[in-house]
Amino acid sequence: MGAACAGVAACLGGNILGLTPLLIAGGAEVKEELLPQHCSGPNLAAFCLTEAEAGSDVGSLRTTARRVGDGYVIEGYRPIIAGGENIWHVHYALSNCPLRDGDLVLMDVAPECNYYTSDIGRMWPINGTYAPWQRELYGYIVEYHQVVLSKIRTGVTPDQVMDEAAEEMKEVWANWEFSKDFYKEGARRTLEFRGHLSHPVGMAVHDDGRYHHRPLMPGTVFSVDPQMWIPEEQLYIGVEDTVVVTNDGIEPLTSDAPLELSDVEALMRDEGTQLPYLLMGARR
Repeated sequence: MGAACAGVAACLGGNILGLTPLLIAGGAEVKEELLPQHCSGPNLAAFCLTEAEAGSDVGSLRTTARRVGDGYVIEGYRPIIAGGENIWHVHYALSNCPLRDGDLVLMDVAPECNYYTSDIGRMWPINGTYAPWQRELYGYIVEYHQVVLSKIRTGVTPDQVMDEAAEEMKEVWANWEFSKDFYKEGARRTLEFRGHLSHPVGMAVHDDGRYHHRPLMPGTVFSVDPQMWIPEEQLYIGVEDTVVVTNDGIEPLTSDAPLELSDVEALMRDEGTQLPYLLMGARR
């Protein structure tokens, strides 16, 4: 087939290449759902590379395995550190632009412990103080984040969590002081978006498995990731924590990082931390 038409051969080869990771490492539930669609013909798989600067050159991937004792440690996630207008791209990874006084910086990282990873996102003010518009929008999303966390418990579905959180936030939204009408509209749309309870987290930051289709059970670990988009000014605002569902609610696994805006500013004023200086000298 390749001798007659290299393009057709490449299409078939790409399908096989794309399905190979699923065949090797996919969970039974995912295989049962996806493999029949590809084997019967409606869908084709693709092999996608997401590492910056690798393009389609698999050999240029820079993720490495580091030997530790009798095993290996592999990066669970490439940190996302984006400042200013680059935050709009969410998964921005070049990190090659200077940070500027007055900008926010998005820190979306995945610390690892004993071969398990996590997922945490915070937005820090470069100069140590949130500007009024930053406090307005990021403060709102932090408030919503805390409401969502309070609704997560055993026995309810993710849809129920979203509905209960949106209902409680209606009054908060109505009374929140927004300086622009489209800020207020963006905040309203946030309450309609259903993706704030995000991906499972485990040995991979975007781990295998699904939980949205059933009531939450103890031991379920996932990312809580409220997000807001303001397209009129290309602003993305988000905050993220990893939680595990328990018998009586949740246990946040990333709660040591300050969440409240005043706590963030206090940390950045602390002469004992190098964070402000690291941020001012970083690149975005």
